[in-house]
Amino acid sequence: MTDPAPASQPTPTEADHTIAWTIETGDFPRGVVTCRAAVGADCRTWCTAGCDEHCPLEDPETGEPHPQADTGACLMVAGLNTGTWGRVEESYDGDKVTVHDGPISIRWSAFDEAYLWSYVTQVVQ
Repeated sequence: MTDPAPASQPTPTEADHTIAWTIETGDFPRGVVTCRAAVGADCRTWCTAGCDEHCPLEDPETGEPHPQADTGACLMVAGLNTGTWGRVEESYDGDKVTVHDGPISIRWSAFDEAYLWSYVTQVVQ
């Protein structure tokens, strides 16, 4: 998340987003990301002024804030878990670590045009 949330919205903390791993016989480990951010947090809101996914949060000409509405779910988690930007396993952007459940940090990468994640707590391999 590169854009700060407007002062009226709660900002998600690193502990608001977590990952849990499962594996089944004959399959690869799969990660599932969850969000516990409060209603109105910037990861759950969408611009109602008609912007696409790259809302500037305010009108560049007037400086007026764009209206935001809670979507009922975290938009970053939805994209990561559904494979919109690739599999969760392919969206990791941290140091080499042992795969583990725990809190994660999620950020937007304009270069990759995707949300990428890394662990908040590193368990170095």
